[in-house]
Amino acid sequence: MKGLISDAIHNLDRIICRSGFRGHDPYDILNNHLLIWLARRSRWAGVALTQAFRLLPLNLRPILGIPRLPNAKTMALLARAYLRLHVHSQEEAYLERARVCLDWLDAHRSPGFGNACWGYSFPWCTVRQFLERDAPSIVCTSFVAHAFLDAYEVWGDGRHLAVARSACDFILDDCPRIAKGQTYCFSYTPFGELPVHNANLLGVSVLGRAYRHTGERSLLSAAVPALRYTLEDQNEDGSWYYHGPYSGRDGTIDNFHTGFVLECLRRFQADTGCNGNDKLKKSLETSDVSADVGRAVEQGQAFYEQRFFAADGTPWRKVGQQYPLDIRDPAEFLVVMGQLEQLNESQHNLLENVLQWTFRTMQHRSGYFYFLRWRNWGCSPMYLRWQAWMLWALVSVLPLYGERRA
Repeated sequence: MKGLISDAIHNLDRIICRSGFRGHDPYDILNNHLLIWLARRSRWAGVALTQAFRLLPLNLRPILGIPRLPNAKTMALLARAYLRLHVHSQEEAYLERARVCLDWLDAHRSPGFGNACWGYSFPWCTVRQFLERDAPSIVCTSFVAHAFLDAYEVWGDGRHLAVARSACDFILDDCPRIAKGQTYCFSYTPFGELPVHNANLLGVSVLGRAYRHTGERSLLSAAVPALRYTLEDQNEDGSWYYHGPYSGRDGTIDNFHTGFVLECLRRFQADTGCNGNDKLKKSLETSDVSADVGRAVEQGQAFYEQRFFAADGTPWRKVGQQYPLDIRDPAEFLVVMGQLEQLNESQHNLLENVLQWTFRTMQHRSGYFYFLRWRNWGCSPMYLRWQAWMLWALVSVLPLYGERRA
C-alpha cells in the first residue's frame, strides 16, 4: 500500500505542477458573465445553474469562456501538503512549491476587510446566500490560516504566525455569533447568520492552534463557547447535523463534514491540552471541557466509521444515501485517520479498504481523481481543487505507513 500511496502522490504532484496551480472548479460556472447576470437577479437560477454544471460529466467551461484560476482553498491544501512532504523527504523542491502557494495566498486576501480572510475564486450561490467572487468565509479562511500555521511550525517565521493571527481576528470580529443559551456559533460568513457545525469548529480549531503559539487567553475564551455549541448539539448516536439548531435546519448528516468536525475536535484537543496532556492542561481554562470533548470524539468516531463506510471501504455520501460518490469522503477519512497515533485492527483494515476502493473506483488511469462518480452515467472531469484534496489526504496517512510524523 505504501508504494501505491507514493506513486499516487508523485502523479498528483506532476499533474498539479503542470497546471500552474490553476484550474476549473465544479462550482465556478458563475464566472460566466451572462450566467452571473442571471444569478444576481434570481438566487434560484444561480442555484440551478451551479448544481447542473457541478453534476455534468463533461467540462463545458472552456466553451463558455470561464478561465482556469487559482483558488484559495486549493492553494492552502497544496501548501500544507508540500510542507508535510518536505518534512517527510527533506526535498527542497517541496518547500519552494509551498512558498509559491503561501505567497499567492498572502497577496490575494479578500478585499474590503482589515483582517486576513479568503474566499472562493467564483461567485457562490446557495438557497440561503449569494456571495460574490472572493467574498470570505470562515471555512476558506480557516484552511488558509492552518496553512500559515503549518508554515510557522516549519520555518519559525513570525510573519506566517502574524497572518494566522489576523485570520483569528476575522473569525472573532467579522463573523457574527449566533447565540444559543450560554454558547454561540460562529457564522459561516460575515454576511448574515448561518450556523454550520463544521464551519464553526474550523474557526475554533484555528483559535486553539493560534493560542498554542501566542499564549493569548482571549483566543481560548472566545473558542470555548463555540466549542460547547457543537458539543451540545451532538445527537445521541454520535452524529451531527450539518446545520446547527435553527428554524431552517434540515436533516442532513453527511460524510466528509462529519470528518471535519472530528478533525477539528482532535486538533483542539492537541493544541489546548484537552487530550490529557498534563503540561498544557495546567495552564488552560479548558480543562472543564476535556471530558466532554473526549466523549464527543469517541462517540462521533464510532458513528463515522460504522455508518459512513462499508466493510469493503465504500463510502456513503449521506446517512442512507450512497450516490453520487464524492472524493471528499475518502479524502477526509484519510485526514482523520492520519491524526491517530495508532489504529486498532478494525481501523487498520478499514483504512486499507478505503484506500484500495479509492484507487480502484475514483482514480483515472492518468493519475487524477474524479470529483464525483455516479452509479450509471459516468464520472466528473478533472478539477484541480480535488487533486489538492487527495494530495493532502495521501500525505496525511504517510505516518501510518512508517514515514516520519510531521
